[in-house]
Amino acid sequence: GFASVTSAVVSAAGMDGGDGSWSVLTEVTADGLRLVAEEDMLKDDEQAHTTEQASYLVFGQGITGPPPDPNLRTGVAPAVSDSVWTTVTLDHTYEDMVVVATPNYVPGAPPVVTRIRNAAGNSFEIILQQAVNSPPSSVTADVHYVVVEKGVFTVDEHGVKMEAVKYSSGSTNT
Repeated sequence: GFASVTSAVVSAAGMDGGDGSWSVLTEVTADGLRLVAEEDMLKDDEQAHTTEQASYLVFGQGITGPPPDPNLRTGVAPAVSDSVWTTVTLDHTYEDMVVVATPNYVPGAPPVVTRIRNAAGNSFEIILQQAVNSPPSSVTADVHYVVVEKGVFTVDEHGVKMEAVKYSSGSTNT
């Protein structure tokens, strides 16, 4: 365990039922995480949902020693909006960074996803994008992020077992 939890990222790990959903991080505390499954409203306007599987990665303070070779960095970008790109500057310069980000939702907020661009060197830009069929509104949320060098890492060589890759999509469904 950690002395305190500082950041977390979550992702859906499976789908139970016919309606799509995504994992929503609603709270990060020293004692744990609060997650919910947010259901889309493309086929209907209800959001009752069955159980789902989620994957999560938690970061905290209380671990001593330097960061492992992948130069793993975590943090929270405060008050990221859906109208203006926010630049996040890091304390390390990457050859080929991989960024994973998760918004921290507040109850009643419309569903959003994070979009990343210009991830190079020691910075990246982030913005929120509302899901289709969301009521129009201005949205801001704190966004938890993880940044690491692209590659395959092993415990013996790097102190951590991990593979970090990028996937770039040319389109999103609208």
